[in-house]
Amino acid sequence: MNWPEPALKLIIFAGVLALAPCLSICPSSANAAGSAVLGLAGNVPKASIEIRHRLRRRRRSRETEKAKPEEPQKGDVQAARPRSPRPSPDVSEPEKPKETRIPPEPMGPPPPPATWTAAEVQAAQTDCDRRLSGLHIDFDRLDPIREGACGLPAPLRLNGFESERAPRLLFDPAPTASCKMAQALRRWVDEVVQPKAKAYLHATIVRISTLSGYDCRSRYGDSAQRLSQHAYANALDVAEFVTAKGEHIAVADAWSAGDERAAFMRDIHDGACKIFGTALGPEANDAHKNHFHLDMTERRRPLCDFTPEQARLREANRKASAVAAKDVKSPVSADETSSPSKSDKPAPAASSQERSVRMRHRHHRRIRS
Repeated sequence: MNWPEPALKLIIFAGVLALAPCLSICPSSANAAGSAVLGLAGNVPKASIEIRHRLRRRRRSRETEKAKPEEPQKGDVQAARPRSPRPSPDVSEPEKPKETRIPPEPMGPPPPPATWTAAEVQAAQTDCDRRLSGLHIDFDRLDPIREGACGLPAPLRLNGFESERAPRLLFDPAPTASCKMAQALRRWVDEVVQPKAKAYLHATIVRISTLSGYDCRSRYGDSAQRLSQHAYANALDVAEFVTAKGEHIAVADAWSAGDERAAFMRDIHDGACKIFGTALGPEANDAHKNHFHLDMTERRRPLCDFTPEQARLREANRKASAVAAKDVKSPVSADETSSPSKSDKPAPAASSQERSVRMRHRHHRRIRS
């Protein structure tokens, strides 16, 4: 029986579709199905061979897929990984040693020791006894003071000065001072304060009111400034003087009073400039308008009543005025040039060196002539 070619193709396609589900389940029946289809289309050997090849390739691909090991999914891989056993809470792991960090090296000079040594204290007390011997100073020895860079090994509480020819002088309140400062204050009182008080006030000073002695701070209380001499007990601020007659003479009131009190203040201030390294008063700046600041700073020249900047400015002005005075020449009048007193004055006698030079010149002239 001869089938038309379009019909055969349709029958073969229908048979393949019908057998496709069965091939995945029962691949052994693929040959029987292929032979049945080929029996219907015996006159189309090319189509049957093509179908047979396709079935073989599909069967082989399925067999190879079954032979491959199944790859576990991502969740299964994480579940299959062995978990490290957690340590029991009773077993404590040894602590790792902490890394010791080396601190950076400090810049500048090393910090001072926390306390004074016994040798330093003994040397300071020996020097103090040498300075104050025979000065009749009433004082109490205090324990050594050390506050960082501040302090001193042999501080004193300065109570006052004794005198055989004058009443006792007291400091109110009694400041903490160094032996060097106590020695300078005794000299200032004996050589300047008491003589000027007798000359201007007709009385002696019996009490000196102080504001600040030892104080661990910077200059003017500004941390950017260097340490003040108050930090070493080498400074004292004096605010008022009290006479034996009970008269109170304050620096703030008497400095510009224009009377004998002002003269007393200015003279004792000028005398302090010759004894202390620094003597500042109301004319220095606003910070010293009500007291004298006296300290023992070692300087080439004492700093008196003005700051270092003002001192340099005053020195420059002084030099400029001196140069200007030399340049200015005073005019000479006709009366002065014709005055007989100046014209008749004998010439100064020539020195021996000048006479020898003149004689040598005369001798050369005679030889040439």
